[in-house]
Amino acid sequence: MIYFDNVAAIDFYYLDTNLIRVELRRCKCGNTFNSFHRQYYWYDERGKKIKCTAPQYVDFVMSSVQKLVTDEDVFPTKYGKEFPNSFESLVKKICKYLFHVLAHIYSSHFKETLALELHGHLNTLYTHFILFIREFNLVDPKETTIMDDLTEVLCSSSGSSSNGSGNGSSNSAGAQNHVKER
Repeated sequence: MIYFDNVAAIDFYYLDTNLIRVELRRCKCGNTFNSFHRQYYWYDERGKKIKCTAPQYVDFVMSSVQKLVTDEDVFPTKYGKEFPNSFESLVKKICKYLFHVLAHIYSSHFKETLALELHGHLNTLYTHFILFIREFNLVDPKETTIMDDLTEVLCSSSGSSSNGSGNGSSNSAGAQNHVKER
């Protein structure tokens, strides 16, 4: 399982990074980082709590995660090198941070995502991410409740027909419309 967590955490980071580069490159959210009326803070190396804007928070997250995923002591790439004892807690931390960034994109930038026609990619990334963190219990469910309505729409009927015709079409149109209402 450690190897799978390793590969998946890195994959989600790079997928998230690519989407974030496109989506948040013009982020001008001057207010503090806030997704669905929930305030997030960054804690520096000394544990000091920092209230920051959305672009600052996202930069802190992406820089921190980049540092972790490229650290050979955390994500070893050499045969025989052991994962650290703290590996699981580090993966949980990465997933929590990435969830915060995804929640911010949905709460503050979904209209731009639609305009750029990236909503399908965002919904797919989010669905895979949620299923992964649930499968391996990587983020406390209390942390993700702010996105439960979207999660239910995107994850509850994957692969089922939305119109009952049995043609195998998924409920993506319903999910798309649901998210547009935000």
